[in-house]
Amino acid sequence: MTVYCIADRPDIMFAAGEFSNGVWGVFVPVDAASPLADELRTHLAEPFPASVVKGDTYGEVDAVMIGADIFGWASTVANGGRLSEPDIARLRSLADALERSMKSFPDIARPYYERLWRIAQLALTRGHPGPSEPPGA
Repeated sequence: MTVYCIADRPDIMFAAGEFSNGVWGVFVPVDAASPLADELRTHLAEPFPASVVKGDTYGEVDAVMIGADIFGWASTVANGGRLSEPDIARLRSLADALERSMKSFPDIARPYYERLWRIAQLALTRGHPGPSEPPGA
């Protein structure tokens, strides 16, 4: 995923990439004061874990697509949008699959995927703090 800061809007980042839900890019508020926006900014700043093979399946999830899908839906919520009931169900299903798959990732990569899990939980609770313990903690 490529991230741009829009020159005339320093308060907005644009993350470009193809997500499996058909989204090609999403806007992320840079200085929105919410735990979800904070986690999204942190996620964008972190590189993809070098110990994870792109395109491989870990447990039940594709190492790349799980992040793209969760990020896409969470960005909608972070920007004040609402998810449809089918999207909420898909996001919940992905979060559950990620939780079950967490131990399949290399130890050094787990913080990256634990953050994705937190992002999904925050998006599912409409951006308000939810569970504080990542899976396997």
